[in-house]
Amino acid sequence: MSKVQRLKPAHKIYERLLWDQDCISGANFVIGYEDRFLGIMEATREEFESEEIPFHRVRYFKDVDTGQHIWDREKRIDLITRIVL
Repeated sequence: MSKVQRLKPAHKIYERLLWDQDCISGANFVIGYEDRFLGIMEATREEFESEEIPFHRVRYFKDVDTGQHIWDREKRIDLITRIVL
């Protein structure tokens, strides 16, 4: 029986984006999160931190320059740790 790789949690990806310079240039990413009333919203890093959005609401991280989702919970994409599940 093969072991299924789990998707890294959003808070681990967020920390890596902040501190690992090889992941993505600077803080050039947006966070897609689910608002309870408005649906999927996007926030910059500054907005995300000031609004205190919980990590369990994060749905994806997107590279602003390319528009590519670099981590996506629903699609199970994790380009940060190079895993596509």
